[in-house]
Amino acid sequence: MEFIAHESFHLIQDKLKIPASNPSLPHLSTIEGRTLLHVEIIELFKALKESQAQRRNFHIKNALALRTARYAQFPDAMHLESKCEMNEGLAEYTGRIYAGYSTGHLMDEYEKDIVFLESISYPYISGSLYAFLNDKSGKKWKNQLPEKSVSQLNAFLYDVLINDGYNELVDSLLKVDDYKEYPSKFSTFSVDGLEKTFSKNILVIPSKGSQFQFKSNVVVSIPNKGTVYNNIIITNEWGSLEVDINGRVLISDNISLNSDSLSFEYNQVKGKHWALKLAPLWEVVENNGTYILQKHN
Repeated sequence: MEFIAHESFHLIQDKLKIPASNPSLPHLSTIEGRTLLHVEIIELFKALKESQAQRRNFHIKNALALRTARYAQFPDAMHLESKCEMNEGLAEYTGRIYAGYSTGHLMDEYEKDIVFLESISYPYISGSLYAFLNDKSGKKWKNQLPEKSVSQLNAFLYDVLINDGYNELVDSLLKVDDYKEYPSKFSTFSVDGLEKTFSKNILVIPSKGSQFQFKSNVVVSIPNKGTVYNNIIITNEWGSLEVDINGRVLISDNISLNSDSLSFEYNQVKGKHWALKLAPLWEVVENNGTYILQKHN
């Protein structure tokens, strides 16, 4: 039911004047951008769990201060994140509403998403958490979409004003024990490391006409090359590609995979943390050190 309701939102969102949009989020390829958004999500989750209004507002203010700091550092992030949150965040919110979770079960689902970061990407979490918090305000808010984003509405509904002191608030927040390890943790998502992964030994797959099922917690933009994801399923006339949570795939005009440890078995091609199932008449061939997926002549 959650999946059906999520996808049903996408079918009607044009009527709601909420355009379908999944832009890449290049600021999440930086340690600072990823840390600020991740900690914001944890503060939103704490606010949603909180039954006491004053404590809830405390965590909401922390979350919005983190967002303000991120937008000051990455000016394009406001527009990009809002588009993703309105598209996938509201779809995820719709799915979880119609799934009929109890409060406890809903909190368990979010806790798993945040702790393991395996089943959902950042805009799904942040957008849906803001929507649930908007519901919890007891005030009408949906008729103000899409003129205002879910986070802008949150600040309005809870009457939270972020003043010029937000940097001091954010600095102190990131020093607490719960959060201080995130900058070093997110260094593993660096652009330099991923550029090396896709610099040689590559399998190139056509991307035109592909259908994507995103469950990625890696969204890293590599300038002039594309965006890197993990935990994704891609289908096309050539077959299907599954990349697990430890894998990496570069998506632009083509789909690129690192071809180290490549193996062939009947209609399957496998690499490290990915598997490609080929449709009839399709094959992988080598061309000047690069592997290419192509159709038989």
